Amino acid sequence: MKTWKVLILAGALFALSLSLVGCNVREDTQILPIDPSKLRGFNLQSNILTGDWVNGDAEEWAFEFMKKEGFIFARIPMEVQSLYSNEKYTKWNNAALLEIDRIIALGQKYGIHILLDLHTLPGIRPSELPDSDNNFTSELRLSIWKDIFEVLSLRYKDIPSTDLSYNLINEPYHLDKQEYFSAISQVRDVIRKVDKTKLLFIDPNHWTEQTLSELVKLDDPYLVASPHFYQPFLVTHYKAEWVEGADAYPTPAYPSIDFNGYLYGDTHPELKQPLQLKGSFSKGTILKLRIDDISDYVDLKIDTDKESLYHHSFQTNNDPSIWKVVDFNEEWQIYQNKYDKDIEMVLSEEAHEINIQLLTGDWLTLSAITIENPKWQKSFKVVATSFDWGQSTATISFTDLGTLDFEASDRVINKAYLYEHYFKQWVDFKQSTKIPVVACEFGVYNKTDHNISLKVLEDDLSLFKENNIGFALWNFSGEFGIFDSGREDVDYENYNGHLLDRSLLALLKKY
Repeated sequence: MKTWKVLILAGALFALSLSLVGCNVREDTQILPIDPSKLRGFNLQSNILTGDWVNGDAEEWAFEFMKKEGFIFARIPMEVQSLYSNEKYTKWNNAALLEIDRIIALGQKYGIHILLDLHTLPGIRPSELPDSDNNFTSELRLSIWKDIFEVLSLRYKDIPSTDLSYNLINEPYHLDKQEYFSAISQVRDVIRKVDKTKLLFIDPNHWTEQTLSELVKLDDPYLVASPHFYQPFLVTHYKAEWVEGADAYPTPAYPSIDFNGYLYGDTHPELKQPLQLKGSFSKGTILKLRIDDISDYVDLKIDTDKESLYHHSFQTNNDPSIWKVVDFNEEWQIYQNKYDKDIEMVLSEEAHEINIQLLTGDWLTLSAITIENPKWQKSFKVVATSFDWGQSTATISFTDLGTLDFEASDRVINKAYLYEHYFKQWVDFKQSTKIPVVACEFGVYNKTDHNISLKVLEDDLSLFKENNIGFALWNFSGEFGIFDSGREDVDYENYNGHLLDRSLLALLKKY
C-alpha cells in the first residue's frame, strides 16, 4: 500500500532449504541459492524495526504458523530511523540489530527465508520521514545507504544465502533514474566486498512501476527484480487513509471498466473518436457528466440515436468566475483550465445509444458519468480510472438491470487486462534478462468488499503461478493480511487469540 511496505528468510539446514525452495538453474548455468519463483509468504513487521504503527507480528507464533501452512518466505521491513539511535543517522541502534538477529534465527529454526527490506531512506520516501530529512543531499543519503548494508553484510556474512537476502530499498519514487541506478550499483558493490552470493532484491523506480533493464549492466547473477502489484489501485486502496482522494473512490467492482477520461478534438485527428454509452435508456433518463479539465477550446456535442441532448463550445480564458483553476501553458501559449463542474441533460425519448464527442478543438477530460434510468433500481456512476494521454474509451455498455455489460464494452479490467497492462512487462523482462521476478508486495485494503478482494487476489495469484513469479502478501496481520485485518464482512476464526481470515489463507495456499 503506498507508504509502508516489505520482503524474505529460509531453511535451517542447507539440505532442508533445497528441499523447500529448490535450486534455480539459470540459462547461464549459474545456480542460485534458492529459486525465487518458489517463494511464497508474507511481509512480517517488527515494532522495533518499523515503529508502533505496525501490528508487530514478527514473532515465533507467526513463523510456526507459516511453516505449518507451507509458506517459506518472510519480508521484514526496516525503517531507517529505527536502525539508528540519533537524528543524523551516525550511531546504530543496538536493539534493532539484536531484533534482526532474533528474526533471522527464527527463520532458520522454521525454514523461512528472510528478506531484510530497507523500507525508508532520507530523501527517497520523504512523506514518511521527519521534515528535516527532505534536505538530505544525494551524497549524504548514499553514505547512509552504504553504511546500512556494510553493517548488515558484515554482521550476517556467515548466514547462508539459502536463509537470508537483502531488499536494497522499498518503492523508490523520488530519484532520477540514472541516480537510482548509480546508487544501487554502489550499494551492491559494498555488499559484494564481503558477501558474493546473497540475493539482492531491487525495487524498480517510481513506485516499482518502471522496469529495470539497466540491471543487466551490473553483470551480477544474484539479482532479483521486486515489483509490487496493487492494481486496480481504485480497488486495492479504496478509502486508504494515507492515499489522497481515496475516500472519494467509487465503490469497488471487479471486473470493471477502465474509463479513460480523455476526449480528443480535431486537433488530434488520430485520437478523435466518440465515447459511446450503449444500453436501454428510458424516456426521462438523466445523464450527468463531470467535466474536469479543458484545453484551449472545445466544441462538445452529446446525442442519442434519437435526439440531440447537448451542444456547447468552451473557450478557456483567465476569468476565475468560470474556472476553478486558471492555468496558462507557457509552452503552448494556451489556457488549460480546471472546470470541475457537472453538465446535466434529460432524455425526452427512449434511446439505445448515447454519443459523447468533441466536434472540434483540443481536448477535455471527464472525471465521472452518472446515469439515472427510471428502469434501473438505482443510479449508476462510472468514474474515470485513468487519464492516460493517447488513450480513450470507446464503448461502455449496460445491461437492462443497470449493471455493466463487460462483453459489449471495451477496456474491461479483468485478469487479461492486469496481465497486459501490469504483468506482461515483467514477463518480458524476465525472459530478456534472465533475472528472476518476485512480487514483494500485493494485497487489498480492508475497506474493499471481501468477495471482490478475493477475486482480484485470485487473478494476481494465478498470474504469479502461470509466470513463475514468487510473492509476499502485504501483510501477515493488519488491514491487508490474513490475521486481524479488521474487515466487517469476514467470519473470522480464532487462532491463539488472533482473528484468522480462513478464506484468504485458503486462496493463498491454492497457489
